[in-house]
Amino acid sequence: MKEIINRNNWLHTLMRRALLVLPIAMTSTIDAWAQKPDMQHASEASPIEYNLAEGWNWISTSIESEALPFIEPILDKTDRLVGQTNELIKDEVYGMVGGLQTMDVTAGYKIHTTAQASMKKTGITASISTPVRIHKGWNWIGYLPMQSMAVGEALKRLSAATGDRLINGNSFAEYGANGWEGTLSVMNPGQGFLYHRTGASTTLRYPSETNSIYASQDDHTSECLSRGNSTLWHYDPHLYPDVTTIVAQLYLEEQCVDQNEYIVGAFCGNECRGMGQVVGNKLFITVHGTISDGDAISFCAYENATTLTLPIDETICFQGQCLGTLDSPMPLHAQSVVVSIDKPTSQSEIRTIYSADGKRLRLLHRGMNIVRMNNGTTTKVIVK
Repeated sequence: MKEIINRNNWLHTLMRRALLVLPIAMTSTIDAWAQKPDMQHASEASPIEYNLAEGWNWISTSIESEALPFIEPILDKTDRLVGQTNELIKDEVYGMVGGLQTMDVTAGYKIHTTAQASMKKTGITASISTPVRIHKGWNWIGYLPMQSMAVGEALKRLSAATGDRLINGNSFAEYGANGWEGTLSVMNPGQGFLYHRTGASTTLRYPSETNSIYASQDDHTSECLSRGNSTLWHYDPHLYPDVTTIVAQLYLEEQCVDQNEYIVGAFCGNECRGMGQVVGNKLFITVHGTISDGDAISFCAYENATTLTLPIDETICFQGQCLGTLDSPMPLHAQSVVVSIDKPTSQSEIRTIYSADGKRLRLLHRGMNIVRMNNGTTTKVIVK
């Protein structure tokens, strides 16, 4: 009898211990499953590599970090880190100072470097499904996926509105009836973007999987840069922090022309600020500048067949705006009238003079001159 009682006590004690251990074991198993890295959760990933040009670069990060530690590897080459509402700027005495404290994984940033710089960032990446709020108007957004995606694939879960525009440095795309069109075809890890929203506020969630990546997409930017005389004018897309984006169509007088037969450049005085790239039958022009300067921007059209550079009537004030749309491109009217004279009737009537290749001149010279008059008209003047 005593042996039976002891055996019952032993079984009772064993069951009590099992009941105490079981919840702990279950909890540990559940926690391990919940923390298992997959496409929907934060995880250790390949490093994000940044190869920055001298000047302004548009960046983002999917690895949470404080702002100063983030730029520490290239601190000696960095003098500004700018977000949509705060920034850090280098002070000669105190170093980097300002209100930007944390790198938001859903946000885009502009960083200014005094020389070429490279760095790698490793760590726990944010969940790819982290919501990115898109408000009406301007948004500085980051890119969370760790692989390149075509714009349409990356933004397929976003309810884009007609006229929405996605911009990165020297290229952009607009959303229309046929989806996203423009010179920006791919989104890459580490890049930052501006998103101009025309509709009500919404939320962007990047897809966890994709069947469409960079290699399988048409790269409109490369195609357009290789078409025509890409060395006609030179500009540095990293020289300025801001851009004005234009969807345009070129006209000769009032006749719409084949956009591929001309190269359109944007200028501030003699300085080229951007060149048009043809996608479909439209020109996509990214003009570079600084919003606070409010520079006057003029345009010229180089005719491939004749090698003449024609002045364009339209000018704009640089304000970092979006001009023209896929449905209603901004018209650019090139002048084709040539006047053959020995000299103009009055030098005082001339406002500016350009050579045939678009260089600004102080005086009329022998041969072809592109002349803007004080009354706003433009003409070609041949001085014999």
